[in-house]
Amino acid sequence: MAGCFALAAALISLPAGAPASDAPVRTIATGGSSTLAFDAAGALYALVAVPDPSGSIVPRENRASARVAVYAPNSGAALLSIPLTANAFDLMVDGSKHLYVLFAQGSMGDPGVTEFQAGGAAVLRSISVSNPEAFALDGDGRLYVASESTLHADAATIGIYRAGETTPARTIEQRNASMVRAIATDASRLYVVSSNGDAGSISVYTLDGLALVRTVKAGLRAPFALAFGPHGEPYVADAGGAGSVRVYSAGAARLLRAIAVKPDSIAVDRFGDLAVAANGGPVFFYSPGSGTPARTIAGSGRVAFDPSGNLYVAGPTAVAVYPAISHVSVLQRSRVFRR
Repeated sequence: MAGCFALAAALISLPAGAPASDAPVRTIATGGSSTLAFDAAGALYALVAVPDPSGSIVPRENRASARVAVYAPNSGAALLSIPLTANAFDLMVDGSKHLYVLFAQGSMGDPGVTEFQAGGAAVLRSISVSNPEAFALDGDGRLYVASESTLHADAATIGIYRAGETTPARTIEQRNASMVRAIATDASRLYVVSSNGDAGSISVYTLDGLALVRTVKAGLRAPFALAFGPHGEPYVADAGGAGSVRVYSAGAARLLRAIAVKPDSIAVDRFGDLAVAANGGPVFFYSPGSGTPARTIAGSGRVAFDPSGNLYVAGPTAVAVYPAISHVSVLQRSRVFRR
């Protein structure tokens, strides 16, 4: 019995959800910086941008995105490459493995959003949107697209599209929001993260867009990304001032804690472990409920967890993959060992 508790103590002393090693288990050469998404099976979709010849940091809306590369789960083997004819800056994959690409403003005739057939490059629909800024899907297949308002200079418009349609069923006019930086959905709400000068906000709507539930402004300066914890807690990355990641209860009803870090990218796994790519590096890991890093990894880039909890860090020309210690997280969360 004593041996069992000694083993339990040894296991639980490891950082929950953190990589087993500071060295990646594999590296996927993409040939450019990447924005990452996964399907439910764990296949990696990388929106690959052409490297800037000067080596300077290029704003996301100005990056020349060459293609979407798709890689097999847990191997990095290339499955598919979809060439893009316009600049894109975000992507997502739905439950049917349809790929959605959000194209940046720039060339006349650029599509706003294109939906691709699962497992191929065939286009299912293209939605024309002027100056798109962010997009999201909900569980019923509705697509939400944020763009600059054509009615007011300090406003944004969120169009809500039913599955397969190219005309919005409803639009939301968001005032005092010069730019929508991120939108996301949970089971019953739409979250809109926006900024206006040196102030930011999180607006929470019902999914149909008919009602504004609340707007949160306190403490927000330049919020730009949102990820959900395992119980629906919104994690909001804010680059304003010294920077922070602010964690709210579900529905953004109240602030739970603020983590002092200057974030470039954030991701949360299914247990609530948080990865933050700090401005200029490194990548920090935080256990659920903690504001102190449990582990760090050298380097920087966009971060994302796959469905198995492995961490992907997208650097300038490759994606590094770090394994999760999922069995340690399971032991801790399930409380197998009790006093």
